[in-house]
Amino acid sequence: MGNKSGTEVSPVRGDVEFGYGDEYDDEEENVKLLFGERLARDFYTILNEVSTQEIPDGLKIPDSFKHLVSDMKNNHYDAKTFALVLRAISKTDR
Repeated sequence: MGNKSGTEVSPVRGDVEFGYGDEYDDEEENVKLLFGERLARDFYTILNEVSTQEIPDGLKIPDSFKHLVSDMKNNHYDAKTFALVLRAISKTDR
């Protein structure tokens, strides 16, 4: 396919067309997938570690999901703290 300027464009996905400089980058997508896979694997590892740890005294347990999200944003939870809070929430729901 061509356009009035003579520049070639080719359909990449669906009916969307990309022009010069807008090509879909398979390498970039692969890096994103690998990052996502690693992120998930690391999070599972942390969840497994936390599953056998004692919940620290004084750990603040949010009253709702909205409060959990707010606490995460305000207190900049790391993944381990987040996992401990999730574990504490699950224990209090039983």
